[in-house]
Amino acid sequence: MRVALVIFLALAFPKFGVDQRCQSNNEWATIVDERGFVGIKPYQGAPALQENVMTPGRKPGLYEFVLAPNSTANITMIYDTCEQQSKATFGNNISKFFESFDSRKAGLYKFDSNEQSESFLTGQAIGPSGNDTGGVAVYPSAIKQENEHRVVVTYTITAESKTVSGDYIMTLYHTCPGQLLTIGNKPHQGDIPSTHGTFYGCSF
Repeated sequence: MRVALVIFLALAFPKFGVDQRCQSNNEWATIVDERGFVGIKPYQGAPALQENVMTPGRKPGLYEFVLAPNSTANITMIYDTCEQQSKATFGNNISKFFESFDSRKAGLYKFDSNEQSESFLTGQAIGPSGNDTGGVAVYPSAIKQENEHRVVVTYTITAESKTVSGDYIMTLYHTCPGQLLTIGNKPHQGDIPSTHGTFYGCSF
C-alpha cells in the first residue's frame, strides 16, 4: 500500500511544483494530497483542498480534517529547502527527524469536550501521553527524499472503532500550531476558538 502510494506520487507529481516557489530561495511546504477523510473544512481563508493539487504559496493553510471512527486516512506533504540542502534542516537521518511527529511516541493534543471550559475557550489543547491517545494515531508512514532539498512525507491518521468523538491537534511538521482533526462524521458544530489564533505554518 505504501509502496503503491509512493509510486503514484512520483507519477502524479514528477517535479513537485518547483515553479516560482524557489525563485527567492525561500523554503516552502505544501499539502499535496489527502485521502480517506469524511470532510475537510478550511479556516482563515485557506483554499479548498483537492486530491493531487498542491496548496498555493509557501504555507499549507489551516484545515479541520474529519475522520470517522474505525477508519484510516492519509495526508501527503512536500517540504522543500530550495537552495539549501535538506540535511541542514533534517540532519543526516530524515526518518529519525520525523519520529518526533509520531503521536504513538510523542502523544496527541486534544481539546476539552466541555466547550465552556477555560482551556477550550482559550484555544488550549490538552496533551496526553504517547500511550494514551484515545485510539487515535497520527504518524509518518512514508518518507521519500526526492533530491538534495525536497522531501515528500505521507502521514497516516487512524481512528479505532472505540475512539470517542472529539477534536485533536495534529502536529504535522511545518504546520504550527497544527492541523485540526475531528473524530466523527461531520465537522465540529460551533466555534473552535483555537482557529482564531495565528497560523503561520512554522519556519524551517
